[in-house]
Amino acid sequence: MTRNAQILSTGSYVPERVVTNAEMEAILGEPVDEWLIENVGIRERRFMADDQTTSDLILAASQRALEKAGIGPEALDLGARYLMTEPGFRYVLVAGGYGMSRFLDLHDKRTATLFADGAGAAVLGVGEEPGFLASNFMAQGEYHDALGIYTGGAFRPCTPYNLEAYGPPRVQFVKKFPKTFNTEYWPKLIQGTLDKADLAPDDVDFYLFTQLNLRTIENMMALLGQPMEKTHWVMDKWGYTGSPCVVMALDDAIQHGRGPQKDQIVLFCTSGGGITMAASLWKWTAS
Repeated sequence: MTRNAQILSTGSYVPERVVTNAEMEAILGEPVDEWLIENVGIRERRFMADDQTTSDLILAASQRALEKAGIGPEALDLGARYLMTEPGFRYVLVAGGYGMSRFLDLHDKRTATLFADGAGAAVLGVGEEPGFLASNFMAQGEYHDALGIYTGGAFRPCTPYNLEAYGPPRVQFVKKFPKTFNTEYWPKLIQGTLDKADLAPDDVDFYLFTQLNLRTIENMMALLGQPMEKTHWVMDKWGYTGSPCVVMALDDAIQHGRGPQKDQIVLFCTSGGGITMAASLWKWTAS
């Protein structure tokens, strides 16, 4: 039997608390709603309850993905890279979560209006039909110190001195990112991925991007010559949820009947801190 990695199911979870742009304006004491909608596309976001942690969000998303796959946690194996080579491995759960509301300075409009909480998960399995087709990676290391939580780790431990000098751990924009960064590098990243599979942008049926800025997604689809009907976004209602945001968007699309159909080609394109970038190409095998 040929062993090919496939996406079997997805799951996502967002906390119940909705924080609207109007609420952010009341906290900040200045207007942000019009700017956020026009420039980023965010209208509201979700924050964790006081008794929730990031792992709670991940657990909920994972349980939903496992339920959709029709398996329990005891069926899971070790790591994704072994699915295609180890005959005894059948299922892998890939899950991520973001609990950034715990690290926001709610009076810093550059971060408080963007970052939010949520989790996403996917169950991978094996089958004879190809699922995973290709991937590609890029990095621009000059932005390694542009964004982060700089207090609380080995670089700046939470000593009394550091807490007094720098304040508690919080996410900070230290260096400005170019507005066109993603639209400059993502086309190269995507083309490199498609080249490995001998495909063109028109061959892709569904695109999913990092869920930070709707305007960036609109610009990317225009650059690729693709209609917006071939993508999906969730930052308008969930804010920016970091590492799990792409699978959260995929799961939301599926739940609303807008997800990929069997045998369609799906491309994921993402950016993260560093800046690191990755893209992966899949054939959708789920019914």
